[in-house]
Amino acid sequence: MSTKRFCEPEKWNGKANRAIGNKEEVKALNAYLDVLQNQVYDAQTHLIDRGKIVTALALRDLVSGQDQRQRTLMTLFKSHNNGLEELIGKGVAKGTHTNFDTSYKHTEMFLKTVYKIEDINILSLDLEFIKKLYHWYRTVKKLYHNSALKYEENRIGLR
Repeated sequence: MSTKRFCEPEKWNGKANRAIGNKEEVKALNAYLDVLQNQVYDAQTHLIDRGKIVTALALRDLVSGQDQRQRTLMTLFKSHNNGLEELIGKGVAKGTHTNFDTSYKHTEMFLKTVYKIEDINILSLDLEFIKKLYHWYRTVKKLYHNSALKYEENRIGLR
């Protein structure tokens, strides 16, 4: 992973992996490298705490935020519904899958009409998003309060 920073080779200490000197630009570079190193240590702890294998790729994805950018609402929703479909007749009723599928379709339509997007990062979901979706259910889909809440519940995984 590149830091996108530059240092003159003669001002670099390979053993310490830091720039040599007292100038402000050297101090800034070293401080940046310290922060980056701490982020890598934090990412390593995060992976270990979750029982995951620590690899350079996993560390890079955590430090760069790549792992978070890949998690989108509709992708996760679709994955959930596919897993639910496989469980029909094995403890899950067909109607349950149908309800979640309907909730998926409503959410997909909401994203397209209100936000003009196909999918949304789960980190973007907040109270304002939920309020807009509830309002959309009540006004556009003309659902009653309890039905709107049921679809909300399905979408955010409260069941």
